[in-house]
Amino acid sequence: MKRLLGGLLTICALNMPLEASAQSNGCGTTSEDFKVLVKQLEQNKEDFKRGLVQPRGIITYVPINFWLVAKSNGTGRVSEAKVLELLCAINKKYLEMDIQFYLANGNFFYLNNDVIYDTPAGTNGANFISNEIYTRNNGARHNALNIFLTNNANSESNIGETVLGYYSNRSLNSEPAYYNDWIVIIKSQVSAARAPTAEHEIGHFFSLLHPFYGWDKPVIYNANGTVQTDYRTSQPCVSAAAPDGVNQTERVSRGADKNCDVSGDRLCDTPADINLGLGWNANCTYNGLAKDPLCVGFDPDETNMMGYFDNCESTFSPLQKAMVRADLLNNPKRAYLRPNLTPNIADISTLPTIIAPITGTTTTHSNFARLDWSDVPGATAYLVEVSKFNNFSADIAKRAVVFSSKFDLWEQTIAGFLIPGQSVSVYWRVTPFSNFQVCSAPSVVGNFTTGTTVGVHEIEHVSNFTIAPNPVAAGQSMNIQLYTDESFNAQVKIYNVTGQLLQNQAMNFEIGPNSRPLSIGNWGKGVYLLTIESEKGVLNKKIVLNE
Repeated sequence: MKRLLGGLLTICALNMPLEASAQSNGCGTTSEDFKVLVKQLEQNKEDFKRGLVQPRGIITYVPINFWLVAKSNGTGRVSEAKVLELLCAINKKYLEMDIQFYLANGNFFYLNNDVIYDTPAGTNGANFISNEIYTRNNGARHNALNIFLTNNANSESNIGETVLGYYSNRSLNSEPAYYNDWIVIIKSQVSAARAPTAEHEIGHFFSLLHPFYGWDKPVIYNANGTVQTDYRTSQPCVSAAAPDGVNQTERVSRGADKNCDVSGDRLCDTPADINLGLGWNANCTYNGLAKDPLCVGFDPDETNMMGYFDNCESTFSPLQKAMVRADLLNNPKRAYLRPNLTPNIADISTLPTIIAPITGTTTTHSNFARLDWSDVPGATAYLVEVSKFNNFSADIAKRAVVFSSKFDLWEQTIAGFLIPGQSVSVYWRVTPFSNFQVCSAPSVVGNFTTGTTVGVHEIEHVSNFTIAPNPVAAGQSMNIQLYTDESFNAQVKIYNVTGQLLQNQAMNFEIGPNSRPLSIGNWGKGVYLLTIESEKGVLNKKIVLNE
């Protein structure tokens, strides 16, 4: 039934008052609502018939923004890892239509707002969403498909009902409806396994109707909640008029008496349906007894992405795919999704190698650790996840998107995680991605234990820290150069990418400029980590050895 609620809200929200836009027992779409929605699809059908749709085989890259919404206090937000997983799944599905989505700004939007978090479909929620899009785009209404990931997808009037998501195309503040063009998905549906919810709503965004359009309300309930009439099962043959009072009921026939081009989803390659998936929990094979107005038994497509056979949806029909492409490529309202930009499509075929802290070791400090890993070709960003649990399944203490191959884990970074003077076990992993390549797996899990001394994440009195030459030939020497306002003693260590300590040398640095030679062993070509550790803090530099 959750697919009903998600899709029902999608269709009903077009021009209804916002407080009434989500109804668990029916849609109530007016004839004008119907005309607005169908007009968009009918134009796409006409463009397709006239051959105006771009030939298959040419990928269209579409910018997308994911808004990760939390409560006003910043809690409850869906994880970036789940969003990457979702986008990977969406792209696999929409590749069938030569459409690929990419992160418009290479990252995510973060938003803390109690109203959007729990009641985005209400008047206040919709206005807040509209204003956020306008503000973040510096006064431009849209530059990407905006998907808001929230806790609930309700209005103030239906809190407590289960709505999985919806597509909004509604007028606000006397503006044209297409200015307010977004999707809302609740965070429980943000994963590869639950990707059909987002794929379904994106289908609505690109003009697709439900196969059972007009039958969003197939069941009438009594005031006490019991079923009064179930039109799908209570009559030998359903009526020719759909329950919404506007549409015809689609007939099963595709012969001379067909009406599939003017009823249901208006596409004749999807079988007739009267919302038979609602409550059908037995399996993905409908074998009920419902019959169309000509008393022919229904045989719906349980796998169709725009239907309501929950956990069965996996396919779009050829005409549905054509309509999506027509809407994207020909609809003037969708011009902002056609910027003619190609994202970074370089493959990400390797995973990061954890360099430091060395797995299984204890660091010097209790309140600081610099996480360092190898650069990954093709990656423009990294998702860092830090936890006290090795399976990352409970409370992950910190997730952060960074744009270099290091991250400072500092006591201020995660409240209550690193505590000065206390030793803590830390697990961490890194997932590389770019604005387009989002399907990479995370690195192996690194783990270390913090020490008990209190240090700073950088040696604050040090500046102009460089190593030259870098790269350097194996067996030669390099100079450590830095300027310090205070003298200090340190251990200069070199590790390989597996975390093995190769060299450890004591050094003293005096006030002012310093240049200290350091011999390099014949360790082989590759990337190594040089660490300067002192009681005042830590400095790290990657060094590259040539053969």
